[in-house]
Amino acid sequence: LNTNRFFVYAAFSAPTDRLVLLCPNSELSGGELRPSTAWLSVLNMLTAVKSVHFDSKEMLYSRESIAANFPSFEKGKIKDEIEKTLLRTDTPYFKSEPMVSDKNSRIDFSQTSLNLSPSKFETYAKCPFSFFGNYLLDLKEKKQNEFSMPEIGNFVHKILELFMRECVSTGKFVCPSEHERRELVNRLSKQYFLDVIGKQASEDKKFLHTYANMVKTIDFVAENLCTEFSESDFLPVGFEFKIGLQDEDIPAITYDVNGKTVRLRGSIDRVDTYVQNGITYVRVIDYKTYAKNFSVDLVSYGLDSQLLHYLFAFCEKTGSVPAGAFYFTVSLPNVSINGRESEEELAKEIAKCIKRNGIVIDNPDVVYAMSNNFKFVPVKRNKEGNLYSYGSAKKAYTDEEFKEIEATLHEQINKLANNVFDGNMDVCPLEIENKTIEPCKYCSLGDLCRNRKQEEEEFDGDADYAD
Repeated sequence: LNTNRFFVYAAFSAPTDRLVLLCPNSELSGGELRPSTAWLSVLNMLTAVKSVHFDSKEMLYSRESIAANFPSFEKGKIKDEIEKTLLRTDTPYFKSEPMVSDKNSRIDFSQTSLNLSPSKFETYAKCPFSFFGNYLLDLKEKKQNEFSMPEIGNFVHKILELFMRECVSTGKFVCPSEHERRELVNRLSKQYFLDVIGKQASEDKKFLHTYANMVKTIDFVAENLCTEFSESDFLPVGFEFKIGLQDEDIPAITYDVNGKTVRLRGSIDRVDTYVQNGITYVRVIDYKTYAKNFSVDLVSYGLDSQLLHYLFAFCEKTGSVPAGAFYFTVSLPNVSINGRESEEELAKEIAKCIKRNGIVIDNPDVVYAMSNNFKFVPVKRNKEGNLYSYGSAKKAYTDEEFKEIEATLHEQINKLANNVFDGNMDVCPLEIENKTIEPCKYCSLGDLCRNRKQEEEEFDGDADYAD
């Protein structure tokens, strides 16, 4: 809410001569609209402000404006008469909202350098127009004032980071007792609550319930991490490790693409290392608060590249060897956590919400160093001492195979960068045969590109465009 108020304040303070505010009282389709709190605040503060009321006829003052709004008019006799008039006067119009797509169109991208993060990289791979709207036009989705999934993700990330920092503050992993662990998680969570969320949230019972749920979940996750590192020779050495960002730990990875510069930047949630025979092996971890599976097969499409970007960037700058890349999934359990559940019930439910998904080096000794009992890695070791994966997906890769994956990733970077420099920002959601990608499902630009709406119309068989 405070962010929204700041944006309103900044916008209202920008004019140097005069400020004109427009407030519609209904949608073009006929639905009623109520004034915003910003509008009402201005009326309360400036009682002498001049108000002018317009009716719909005054707002639709030309054939062109009527034609532009034609798709949003309600069906009926009036709309039919309007259409007859538009046809009689040869005024171009669309019967329904058109697709914003032209395979031959290009923007004038005159820059000679491009800063990419793994999320930007994957956004473009899924749909160039989504990249264009989110990162070049910097369009922002209107958000509800609530403690939503991104905020929950930030909370979980921060508490786990601070917890692990405390455990390795002496230069080695020191496992706290159960009492010490719970005290530490509660202290860190309380401090985050006061510093970031604020005391006013304590008046919201629904939020407090969610908060208590998260704290208990994080405590079980912390217990899980303590168990893992008590049986591991890998040691966390970096948290929120910055690549090419402000206060960077290592510089950005730079690529030359036909004389133009591409810089890869980002932040690694956690970096673990292990030294064997003078060789430093590296594992990167990315925390997720939603289900996320890793598939090397998607790298050739520019997807599932985040972990690999970070892993190869860190190894290149530090002269180390890739040993693994995991998504560490922490999702809220589907239980009420109202105080009546037993510790065993909670532990059982939360255990289902903690998953590690990724790949490792095909080196039994190094993987054994990660997890002495192979409980916290996606592979097992057979009687002959060789590694094998769960299911059909391959999870263990040799040094040479890691190099091949890195080469594929570099090819994708060059391909994407050339498309961006060429100005290709078309509405073109990625489709992969026998793969469920759904790039439009959570895209905030669906109402702008109208691709999602078009798909619905095609499904209904009711798409009808005028020439």
